[in-house]
Amino acid sequence: MKNHRFLRLFALMVMLTMLIPTFASFAVAEAADEEYVIQLIVSSSQTHARSDETEIGKVIKDKFNIVFEYLPVNDDSEKQSLMLATGDYPEILRLEGGEMVQDYIDADALVCLDDYIAASENFKVRYAEQIPYWRASSKDGKIYSWERYVPSDLTNAMEVLDIGVRTDMLEQQGWPNLVSEDDWFAFLQKAMEENPETNGQKTVGMVLPLAESWGPSLLTEFCEKGGETNDQGTNDAVVWNQVEQKWVPTWTLPAVIDSYHFFNRLYQAGILDPDCFTDTYDQVQEKINSGRALSVWYCTWMSTGANATLVSNGHPEMQYINMPVRSNAQVEAGLKRQIRVETTRPFDSYVITNNAKYPERIFAFLDWALSDEGQILLQSGIEGKHYTLVDGKRTPTDEYITGVLTNANYSSDEGFDLASFFGACKQGDAQGIAYNLQAAPVYYDDIFLSDRQKEAYASLGWDNSLSYWLETGELAPTGLAATCVLDPDSAEGKLNEKFKAWIAVAATKLVIAEDFEATWEALNQEYLAMGVDAIVDKYNEILVTNQERYEQYVITTP
Repeated sequence: MKNHRFLRLFALMVMLTMLIPTFASFAVAEAADEEYVIQLIVSSSQTHARSDETEIGKVIKDKFNIVFEYLPVNDDSEKQSLMLATGDYPEILRLEGGEMVQDYIDADALVCLDDYIAASENFKVRYAEQIPYWRASSKDGKIYSWERYVPSDLTNAMEVLDIGVRTDMLEQQGWPNLVSEDDWFAFLQKAMEENPETNGQKTVGMVLPLAESWGPSLLTEFCEKGGETNDQGTNDAVVWNQVEQKWVPTWTLPAVIDSYHFFNRLYQAGILDPDCFTDTYDQVQEKINSGRALSVWYCTWMSTGANATLVSNGHPEMQYINMPVRSNAQVEAGLKRQIRVETTRPFDSYVITNNAKYPERIFAFLDWALSDEGQILLQSGIEGKHYTLVDGKRTPTDEYITGVLTNANYSSDEGFDLASFFGACKQGDAQGIAYNLQAAPVYYDDIFLSDRQKEAYASLGWDNSLSYWLETGELAPTGLAATCVLDPDSAEGKLNEKFKAWIAVAATKLVIAEDFEATWEALNQEYLAMGVDAIVDKYNEILVTNQERYEQYVITTP
């Protein structure tokens, strides 16, 4: 009797064991069929509540049954730390910097991507160059994040962020070719005097969003304009010396001192927007959209939407163009400009958190997004609507060109900024045409510059919109610099956080100081007392270690 009962029980167990894969497969299939709504933190400028309200978003929904629900929330390091502390973070998250990523890893808040990457079709191919760097900068050699706007190449991603300036102001003063800080100071001072108001509002000479978590680093940007650094780590106690390939102190770098002094001159003359210390990104964008700002520092990408808004508001003459700026010392030295090409971008990291309902579906979408098909859809749009094939090459349609030039919300409305985590690689396809058609050199000036912008560059005597930088620049890949991250719990990490808080305050004091030299001397004594040489030494120690780790991973990574 007992044997019969045992045999029946055994048979039942065998049956259940055979059925488990069926149940599991059914569950996976059911999950794939379910509409998957994923919340994403986005800028308040996002014009839609859901991604399937856009043309590109509809294609993604049809293909993956994935919809993104947009949460307009202030996205900065303070918010990211708060979310980690409470555990209240979305399924996909942008994190600012390797330190923040490591904080989330240490809290066991992230999905390790190694198994997904091993089975991927596109991720491990697209990020072949980046993967050894990511592993080298990770404590355990595993990958928990990826980054936006990499890989990139100089042809399709020449990032030169200097000063966006109103073309009517250039015309008013006879189209001067401005470069040095003295050139810009004299130009803006005269423009302010002759144009105290713009469209009924008080004119501001120069705007920048210092209230953003990354804002204070904008005050050091002369270090990027010369021939010495490619501007890695300027929020920290260190900055990367591209020529010597090592970390050096930020605060005492001559280009950084010159940069602070330049902003001090602008502030004392009433040229620098006095609200810049409290202005966020969106507030700066509003001042450019209205044309109220004569110029914008560094954030020249804001000009695209602003120019379309100015045209629609009947002021095409006010459109902005990007022009170079360098310190007086840099101009006199005549050094080659270091044009940064980012190997990695840890300050723009993306992760799948442990709150993800279906991490495998998120990664499947990401892996597809990193294919040529995915990058073309997400950056070039839909064939026949946004582009056509002419002799096998993607060519923007009239509808696309008109939309970009006349509608500030066109990209958002169509879904080109559907989800920032999908990569947006700054590369070209097999024909060499950039995935983002607006970045393709073959089209950019002829098609995407407005007639007013073309007139401006021609009046300046430039061959094209990148002439100055092509003539004065040299390639500066970021390489291992971006992999160097301090342990936030180490003595050096804690001291570096103290320095970052200190330098943000010190920079503001320097900008508004009536006596720049005296203020500098007083602050420099505080700096020397902080003992930040230990941070510089630690960064260079990490650099050596990461070089060794990188060489290990670059050999073993397929």
